[in-house]
Amino acid sequence: MRKSDLDRALGPTPPVFADRVAQTLLTLKEEPPVKAKHVRRTLVFALVTLLLIGAACALVITQGQDWYYHNRFTAYQENEPEKQQAILDNLTTDIPQTQTETDLVTVTVQDASWVPEEGVATLSLAVQALHPDEDELYSILDLDEDACWSDTPDPDDPDSRTEHWLWTDKGYGPPEEMMDDPAKRLLFLDGGEIYIGADGTQEMPIYCTDQFRGENGAAIFVLEFDLTRLDEEKVTEEYACETFDPSWGLAEDEWTQSHEESLRQSLDYAKAAGAAIEANTDENGMLTLRYEYDVEPFADNELLSDQAVHGAAVFRIKVK
Repeated sequence: MRKSDLDRALGPTPPVFADRVAQTLLTLKEEPPVKAKHVRRTLVFALVTLLLIGAACALVITQGQDWYYHNRFTAYQENEPEKQQAILDNLTTDIPQTQTETDLVTVTVQDASWVPEEGVATLSLAVQALHPDEDELYSILDLDEDACWSDTPDPDDPDSRTEHWLWTDKGYGPPEEMMDDPAKRLLFLDGGEIYIGADGTQEMPIYCTDQFRGENGAAIFVLEFDLTRLDEEKVTEEYACETFDPSWGLAEDEWTQSHEESLRQSLDYAKAAGAAIEANTDENGMLTLRYEYDVEPFADNELLSDQAVHGAAVFRIKVK
């Protein structure tokens, strides 16, 4: 995950933590790319139509975490087998959930795992087009993945282009060439924020997000959360291990000031997020979370933002 994403979510990231992330990513070089999802705040919304109210639904899991950690992301299996086993041992699939009616997609929270002893929580979501005979759905991360698109071409960059490109199993190129069926309407899902509570504004500590297109055309997301960011003692210990390094290009007094401010922000986050989790966990140890997203149609080389639809899924996972 990009350091800037962590900074926006949790405050400035300490160098020792950024180094730990970098070292982890080095172990993934043979894996499909794990794509960072920009974490942003959104307005509190009103649930319009609740489906599956209060029921623990029998859901059909499409390439959930058991498949994911054995087939797509095997770095834990190869390098941290105890962590992988802990995630799978604590995996739950009976997840009560509700969602707003968008008339474009349906969201299923497939499974979740809460493993504080390993400092990690995970969940997977499958988002499917509600009308698959008419619509074809992709994650917004699959659009212009090479970052070469611009509304105005750069004459100094031979790769610069004004035409949007889509990444699929077919390759990388204009959407009408890469889609399974270019006769269908193309939809893009822009989402990834997980909030604590049905209407709260405090975000979960996302560590990284991987997304891929499922065998049935669903956009599947696997999210990992760093639970150590909720522990004020661990945060303090981590910062205490950091020392000044002149190679960072800062004067020592500047680094010290930045370090102290980063620690303050991280402790503030740990306190606020921890309190939100406590307040939204019921007597049965079920934590209420919320996933928010937007769906945008695409046509004539343009995202139709004026036709974008906002949606959300509220769900509960076992944490105690």
